[in-house]
Amino acid sequence: LRDLRANLNPAINREISRRFMRLKFKDDTAIFYPLGFLDGDVSKYEISEKNINSIRQKSPRYILISLKNAVYFNKIGFNLILEAVLKLAAFNGASVGFCDYNEVKFKALKRMSKGMTNLSFFETANVAALFWGEFKPEYANRRIIVFNDDADQKRQIALKLSGIGYIPTIAKDLKEFKSLHKNFEYSVYLTQIKSSKKDIKTTLKENVVIYELEGFIDSAFINNFDQKTFNNSLKIGFKFFVFDMSKSSSINIHGVSFLAKLSTVCAEYGAAIVVCGLKLASTSQVLKNDLEDYGILVYKSLGEFYEDDGTIAGGGGSGEERPKNLTKDIINALPSLLATVTDTLASMSGSTVTKISTAIERFSCQEGKFNIGSVAFYGDLEAKFILCLQKNDIKKMCKILLQNSENLSLSQAYADLLSVICDRIESQLARQGITVSFTLPHILEVTQDENNKNRGVLVRLDIDGSDAIFFLSK
Repeated sequence: LRDLRANLNPAINREISRRFMRLKFKDDTAIFYPLGFLDGDVSKYEISEKNINSIRQKSPRYILISLKNAVYFNKIGFNLILEAVLKLAAFNGASVGFCDYNEVKFKALKRMSKGMTNLSFFETANVAALFWGEFKPEYANRRIIVFNDDADQKRQIALKLSGIGYIPTIAKDLKEFKSLHKNFEYSVYLTQIKSSKKDIKTTLKENVVIYELEGFIDSAFINNFDQKTFNNSLKIGFKFFVFDMSKSSSINIHGVSFLAKLSTVCAEYGAAIVVCGLKLASTSQVLKNDLEDYGILVYKSLGEFYEDDGTIAGGGGSGEERPKNLTKDIINALPSLLATVTDTLASMSGSTVTKISTAIERFSCQEGKFNIGSVAFYGDLEAKFILCLQKNDIKKMCKILLQNSENLSLSQAYADLLSVICDRIESQLARQGITVSFTLPHILEVTQDENNKNRGVLVRLDIDGSDAIFFLSK
């Protein structure tokens, strides 16, 4: 085919390229259909001028690459088609994903995309439409079953669907999924949704931020480390940042120096850097002493850290920051943010959420009455919000997760709920041309002094008779 095309005139060549990359639109999604063998032939991934103009005129929020008509693809073909589509998606900040593949191709896609956090994968275009298509109230009763080998992905998928308005069934294991999936309209199994996490694997457990290391803390690690998220996580009250080195090599002087700088920043907020799983036998005594001198806590394992109740319960006070005033940008963003929050709470709980009052004041709430969560965001808009919900409302909104996991705490379920809200806020702001990044959600045991310093917009809500509070501040 390549030899044949070499002898054709440019006009015919362009026509063949258009056939290789057929384009369709559905709702707010553009779908490309590449054809045949996706390899190193760059001409197969040329997007016609007509299709480029169509994308720019319609400005879809999502772009899918369907592998329905792809016989075979390799790493080179994957990279070439992804490069072409990502370049086009950058025009309006559209999210990109792949769809229409089998289990073998799914494993290949995950392998080829390792380290990429800006991609989603859906086994069919219909499954993609659940996440990226238009939702209507009559869709709420669609029968959907979900399973994923990755527990974190399974939680994210379940919450994402619930946040949209669906009521999915979560299979406890693969055996249950295989025995039940034929009874459902939609099976969400070979799916992986976009992660907001950076290249460094970052998780949250019991209000502790955990960085999982797989190599040296070297220049590559330092370059990938998200300092802004770290700083903002301190501001919303996180007290422990754990570097889990159980899968990594021993630390060197550059790694100690980097952790020392982070520890110095932590000291201003009464927070601490923790190192777990360090290979003490291969670490010099000088470096061990340096870690201790900089106030870095060292544990043999992550388990030992969590067993130290005195440490987990401890932590100093917050840094002495000056009160920050509301800005015009924050006030202007409030209606959009509040609408996203209330819509999410309504769809997750199946309840009516109404606004009772709005006032500019310092944050306050009855601590025993509410579970309190906080998230900061930064970028084109810098602010943080606090959401106070009652325990029964959180259970109602997160029942899909809590009923299928004996190990998931209410605090973790609430953190997952806040992550769904953040994803929806990010999408809403992106449609307005505003780019932001979020910290991990922090579940507060008590309200902290810095929350009471700043004046913000305090909105009192009603969730079918239950009180709730949304507070937005600098």
